[in-house]
Amino acid sequence: MFNLSIFLRNLKKAFEMRERQYSFEEYADVILFYLTTYKRYIGQEHAFIKTSQLDRIMSFIDEQDIEPEAYDVLITSYFENTALQTDFGVNHFFTEGIINNRFYEEIY
Repeated sequence: MFNLSIFLRNLKKAFEMRERQYSFEEYADVILFYLTTYKRYIGQEHAFIKTSQLDRIMSFIDEQDIEPEAYDVLITSYFENTALQTDFGVNHFFTEGIINNRFYEEIY
């Protein structure tokens, strides 16, 4: 079962591991939107996300030339793509190939 306080605590730990490009709130908004969308489309809570995974996700977001507010469109597009053969886990979404495909299909 998803526990928001544990998630936010782990996200804060990951946020503090290194310099970040965006605010804590911006990362929280992106990742929580992902988790909410996951539950809406998949019908269950996402599996627990480790602090190390959250660090990798935030570092990945930092490396992209995509503003945090654009992720809502990319995330929704990801879940609406019926051709994908995936478990729709957060670690799959935050990879270069997936983000590039969603960006070029939806924003570019």
